[in-house]
Amino acid sequence: MDLCSICQLIKDLCYCHLIPELDTCTRISFILHNSELGRASNTGYLAHRSLINSDMRVFGDGKDWRQWQQMNLAGYETLILSSRSSHVVSPQFMQAIEKPIHLVVPDGNWRQGHSMTRKLAFQFGLRTVSLPQMPSSYYPLRRRHNEQNGVSTIEAVAKALDLFGEGDASARLNEIFKTMLDRWLCLGHSESSKR
Repeated sequence: MDLCSICQLIKDLCYCHLIPELDTCTRISFILHNSELGRASNTGYLAHRSLINSDMRVFGDGKDWRQWQQMNLAGYETLILSSRSSHVVSPQFMQAIEKPIHLVVPDGNWRQGHSMTRKLAFQFGLRTVSLPQMPSSYYPLRRRHNEQNGVSTIEAVAKALDLFGEGDASARLNEIFKTMLDRWLCLGHSESSKR
């Protein structure tokens, strides 16, 4: 079977050419747990590919994450996304932010995400923030495991960007995520028809 090396779908269903290049004032740093490497179901990688002003680092790959540089970027208000923070992003919260935001986004299952958030926040003195309650995920994988309050990484990032005043980028992220899901559903139907 001829698969795309990036999205891992058959070439007829590949959506890589549809991935946008979104330039945002918000800087996003994705912290990918090493167990997510190579998983086609990972949505953080899709979000990273869509956002020009983003980077991705791997946590737990044997390298010392304590030596990471530039977690607190000059000229930015650095925040780390958490599912348990007492600080919830709201209009009142945003009024107190005077700089562009650098959002650190741990990307793994619920337990991995919590562990990475705790370690990174302590090591680098990062301020934790949570998102307000969100509707159930479009992503069946997240609904089934009830991870990250039931939403995927790309949905959480899209919501954060919307709250940060970057609604267009948020909408475009949601669009490419839905495209990804549609293509995987098509693949599922195609595989089922062969059985």
